[in-house]
Amino acid sequence: MNYLSLFEQMGRGTLDPKESAAAGITASEFSKFDVDKDGTLDKAEYWALVRARFKVADRDHDGTVSTQELATSEGGALLAVLQ
Repeated sequence: MNYLSLFEQMGRGTLDPKESAAAGITASEFSKFDVDKDGTLDKAEYWALVRARFKVADRDHDGTVSTQELATSEGGALLAVLQ
């Protein structure tokens, strides 16, 4: 499932905990990135989570994630929220 287009399909522009879990977002991540504590991730909160996962996956800190970095568990976690 493409979670980026899911926002548009849902019409409400948020992901709830169940939808987030299906995207591979842990409960602790959900809680951390749900900054307004409304029980959902809006687009800004979702993108903050994606940026955080990107930063972790970018092991050499060059601003890109290589195919080698994508092959790591951190890269897999990044891909999970983008697919």
